[in-house]
Amino acid sequence: DLYPDYDISDFEVLNLVVNGIRGTPVPALSSTFFYPEWTLVASPRMDDDVRGAVISALIAIKESDYPAQAAKFAGFSPPLSFAKFRDMQLRLGLLRSENGKMQCLKSNDMYQSISCPEGHFKKTQEEEKESCEKLGRTCPPGMLRCICSPCVRASEVEVIALRNTSKGECQKMQVCDTVAQKGVAYFAVIDHKQRSNVSLTWGILDTFSENFAEDSTLGISTTLGGMAQNESNPHHFTFNITIEGKPTGVIILSIWADGRQVPSSPVLLEVSPFVCTEQNTEPNRLGDCVGKPNMVYIGGGYVPLASVLVGVLVPLFIIVSVGVYLLFQHKMRKADSQWIIRDDELVYSEVVRGEPSGVLGQGTFGLVVKATYRGTTVAVKRIMPTTTTKSKATSRFEIALASLNSGQAHPSSSMKAHNVVNDEFRNFPDSSAIHPCE
Repeated sequence: DLYPDYDISDFEVLNLVVNGIRGTPVPALSSTFFYPEWTLVASPRMDDDVRGAVISALIAIKESDYPAQAAKFAGFSPPLSFAKFRDMQLRLGLLRSENGKMQCLKSNDMYQSISCPEGHFKKTQEEEKESCEKLGRTCPPGMLRCICSPCVRASEVEVIALRNTSKGECQKMQVCDTVAQKGVAYFAVIDHKQRSNVSLTWGILDTFSENFAEDSTLGISTTLGGMAQNESNPHHFTFNITIEGKPTGVIILSIWADGRQVPSSPVLLEVSPFVCTEQNTEPNRLGDCVGKPNMVYIGGGYVPLASVLVGVLVPLFIIVSVGVYLLFQHKMRKADSQWIIRDDELVYSEVVRGEPSGVLGQGTFGLVVKATYRGTTVAVKRIMPTTTTKSKATSRFEIALASLNSGQAHPSSSMKAHNVVNDEFRNFPDSSAIHPCE
């Protein structure tokens, strides 16, 4: 009634209690059980009869009586136990035990007096001051200070993947983030308990890598690391993990606070295959880029094996083929050199043993004459000239041949006739053969 601009539906009750301590329904909206209040304490020196009379009078007051209406209370009832009330004060941090005695903790700071129900944690002082503004609420006139949504439902230690903040808090044994091999995963950790000098550490439970020493306690390899504390907000921490030398799959990430694993830990980190940018390459098990199947490394890169076969083996085959051909030709020339006669190596002597050289034989298609080949006397067989060629040299050839056959010519004439025969037969160098003379 005092603040008509506010409606009860504008408020969210955290940890709503439906039934009380005795199991009876709770009529009001409450986050806690109803506990005894307005406790009356009697002095040890007070007479028992007087104390009993006061208690009886207070219990006899009804809600309709004047004292109840004037003081705005419903009545008095004897409490069954103060144990739950004390437990509640201990949970809220309003009471603590020192040297075996219970002491009440009072604070002049309204923020310090805020206590959140189980499963909720108090926001930082800066966040709490901005909460009303973020909700679009303003403090009514006359109120010194308003508190809006000072608590947040979260784990004791909240883990957030900074590359995927829209996903919110990482859930226990759920995939928190996905990062490629050789990539870096970034995380933020918030200590909602706002403990001073807390030591937060992280660790990867590694069941497949051989790069880390085996932890005798866990029975598997572990990688441990610390966290960087935010200077402006000492309850916020950050750390990053470089995915180096890890196969694809799921990595188990654990978070410890002062050596104790936090309730929201462990979380899962998924490792995806590395993306190779070089042509004809793909990642291997640990994310290193290697050549694809049927690829070979040449000249600083991977090329298809088929291209190598075409670009290397084909030219090599051509070179080998040419080499074999040239070797074959060389062998053939070397073998044929015994049978092919160069015309300039034939010497037709005018006089052999004092006798003029002559025709050794004559047939239908050629002549056999005597000559010297590389110091050896041989018989040279030559094919007769063709009809066309023969008609051009008939007179000289026939005259010289007749002169050689008659054997009656003067030696000087025989020499001239012999030269004429040699000149005529040199016009047909491919039509001769030699045979050694015995």
